[in-house]
Amino acid sequence: MAQIDFPTNPYHGQPFRVPELAASYIYDRSRDSWYFAPLSGSGGGDGTGGGGSVVISELPPSNANNGDLWVESTTYYLHVFDTTVDTGRWIGVTNNGGDNTMVHMDAVPPSGNVQAGQMWFDTEQGDLRVLYTDPSSSQWVTITSNGQSVAGIATIIRMLENDIDRLSEELEALKEDNNIQQSQVDLTLED
Repeated sequence: MAQIDFPTNPYHGQPFRVPELAASYIYDRSRDSWYFAPLSGSGGGDGTGGGGSVVISELPPSNANNGDLWVESTTYYLHVFDTTVDTGRWIGVTNNGGDNTMVHMDAVPPSGNVQAGQMWFDTEQGDLRVLYTDPSSSQWVTITSNGQSVAGIATIIRMLENDIDRLSEELEALKEDNNIQQSQVDLTLED
């Protein structure tokens, strides 16, 4: 495959055409990545025509053929349809970074087209998890643990903030009392 030298410092929505691959790419600043956009009507990249179809949509296309490509519009993951197993399945080829290292970060696991080996950082618990799949089930397995939940730390921080607020109020009250006492001292000295 040809090496692609993308422009440096692209702007959001900037197109970049690669004629020898019969494709173009569009830069998405919110994801800091380029996503694939096929050149319409060009078929295969070798100029002979033919090749699989490419669909950009939120859900996988039905009635797919072997080699068809699907770009998941919400994540820009690229999938290829493979008919070597049963009636066929969509296989994740890339994520939006293209290196299969993207980690879903949220308090809840990703939904939709998740695959074995996908990673999820649980922002509530502070744990990194991987989707483990065996012949009978799938489950998120913790592969790292910080030893304390992020929620527990957040509770401690809230308690400390409350203590700081309470102490600040007490300090202001003491300052006010001190000002009253100071003015009484000043009045006594003037008499």
